Amino acid sequence: MGRPKAKDISRRDVVTLLNAIVDRNAPIQANRTLTILRRMFRFAVGQAILDISPCDQVERPSAENERNRALGEDEIRLLWRALETASMEPNARRILRLMLVTGQRKGEVMGLHVQEVDFDNLFDARPASKRPRRRIAGDPKVKAPPLAGIMGRFTPHDLRRTVATRMRELGISRGDVKMILNHVETDVTARYDRYDGLAEKRRALDLWAKHLMQIIDGEAPAENVVELARRLITCPPPGRLGSGVSGSSPNNTPPININIK
Repeated sequence: MGRPKAKDISRRDVVTLLNAIVDRNAPIQANRTLTILRRMFRFAVGQAILDISPCDQVERPSAENERNRALGEDEIRLLWRALETASMEPNARRILRLMLVTGQRKGEVMGLHVQEVDFDNLFDARPASKRPRRRIAGDPKVKAPPLAGIMGRFTPHDLRRTVATRMRELGISRGDVKMILNHVETDVTARYDRYDGLAEKRRALDLWAKHLMQIIDGEAPAENVVELARRLITCPPPGRLGSGVSGSSPNNTPPININIK
């Protein structure tokens, strides 16, 4: 497409670009590209730069299958124990374990700095607007192969789904799970309800931490979620858990390769 002016881009140009991305075997990337283009041209229309968006009536080029993978208790136990000797950097093990403990996004855990954790008030001391919500640049798309031939393939994001699913099985309300997952509410009520839900989140995460430890260790004494997270977070040297994964490391640490083998 070269560098045409926005007003010269047609719907055919958009479709041609998306089809080219699909042809290089990146159908999901084509969908994401369309999403970005829609936002960009919607902004241009709103600013009276364009009268109409060339993305109007352009359908997503590829269907997406919604993942429904949630690890069972035997798989959780197997994964947790396998991480002890997995062929990966120690920080990578902690990232995966913290995702399983907290249900947070991979990017949020990777960008976490020990100084940003308030152990007296749950976890992340940063305001919601300061928490990373997007994939860290250069972060590989991790797909873990089966473990020892007895555990099905999963992705780190499946750990987040696992936490949400198992919390619901414990009787934790969908609203509390939603707060823990850091899902932003956009309805009218959310504009008026400014309660942070900290007490509910702490109770839910403590319940999940106790259940998680029972899964891993049987009937061993359960830790609450703050102590479990403290043990995982404070083990590595000072710095971000994801140092090296994003391609930049403040302490010149080697890159983290998150691969379970």
